[in-house]
Amino acid sequence: MGTETHGLTAAELRAAETYFDAAPRADAVAHPVGPFTLFVSTTPFGYYARPRRDAGPIGAGAVHQLVLACAEHNVTAEVEWIHELHLALAQTLQAAGFATRAHALMTADPRDVVPPGESGPRVRVVEDEEAVRTARAVTGVAFSHGGTGVGRAGADERDRARADVGADEIQHLLDRAGRGLTVTLAAEDATGMVAVGSYQPVNGLAEIVAVATLPAARRQGLADLVTRHLVRHAWDHGVTGLLLSAQDESVARVYARVGFRRVGTAMAAVLERGPAGEDA
Repeated sequence: MGTETHGLTAAELRAAETYFDAAPRADAVAHPVGPFTLFVSTTPFGYYARPRRDAGPIGAGAVHQLVLACAEHNVTAEVEWIHELHLALAQTLQAAGFATRAHALMTADPRDVVPPGESGPRVRVVEDEEAVRTARAVTGVAFSHGGTGVGRAGADERDRARADVGADEIQHLLDRAGRGLTVTLAAEDATGMVAVGSYQPVNGLAEIVAVATLPAARRQGLADLVTRHLVRHAWDHGVTGLLLSAQDESVARVYARVGFRRVGTAMAAVLERGPAGEDA
């Protein structure tokens, strides 16, 4: 059975949308494009466009305008939005050649999440350059083997992947950590770092992102452990509400056990072809 939607309120969706509009602005230039805001990244990581919260129905012409603006700025045409605030947008984007994905949008009050216990693997803040490199390697290996199933990829694959993490990427992540824009925690066992996760605070709210466990270390409660530590750390540092987008239903169930509840659907779309079927 899929995760249920409980307590869906307009206030929660407005708060989530306000957060998602604010979060990219520290590392992007915001360009108004019709009913959209196009966030053009100033970092090694790309961003996307979002429909303005006050935008009315969005038609094909506005989407075409956005595609042209993305080409002008030499960025991939991507859109992210909350489905419940723009119910027809997915169909409009699909007709324009975008592929869409849906994810459970979940929230939690930090006070409703049971804090982590004292036992288990060590969990620490990722702050120095070598730790950042290793954390990115863990994320890369984990996301290249998606889902929650146990696999063979572990410490050896993580250590090899460290060489693929670029210097610009590391510097950017260290900069965000130094500015308090991203806080990353990691769980370690005898083999080193095996699970990681981050949160990104903005005005009292924070999104939990990139919770990842090496496939060889899955099904040991590490994602649960890291998430609980992230919630506790965020609460201790002034965060009063948390958001996340679950990759799929199995991941959503992990977060539901921690104390998150589904309040809506986070949508993402990327242009794959033009309206006549040509590759984008």
